[in-house]
Amino acid sequence: MVTIKDLSSVIDNNVLQDLFIQRNEIISNVSLEDKKNLKTLHDNQKQTLKQLTISLDNLPNCFQESKKQIVKCVENHIESSAEVSGYFDEKLYKSGVLDGISLAIESIKKDK
Repeated sequence: MVTIKDLSSVIDNNVLQDLFIQRNEIISNVSLEDKKNLKTLHDNQKQTLKQLTISLDNLPNCFQESKKQIVKCVENHIESSAEVSGYFDEKLYKSGVLDGISLAIESIKKDK
């Protein structure tokens, strides 16, 4: 069986990175189905933001500094969550590429 270590001499991280960037550009095109699915997600996101805004607006004036801090923490949390998600998306894609190549090589070996 071909392992990822076997492939590392042929496919290094730079190649995987190039493949990831190219594929990401293709996947980033938004189809009509994507638009439909994203609308639902965006609607949910807007509702959550509206609820947060209402909650923050109902804080007494003496908590304005706390309100600013809460908004900052929420924004930082969203940003770091997106970064973590992006990291694992990239890792999953690269692993999938290596798994696909490994499977193809194993299939070729069995045919010989």
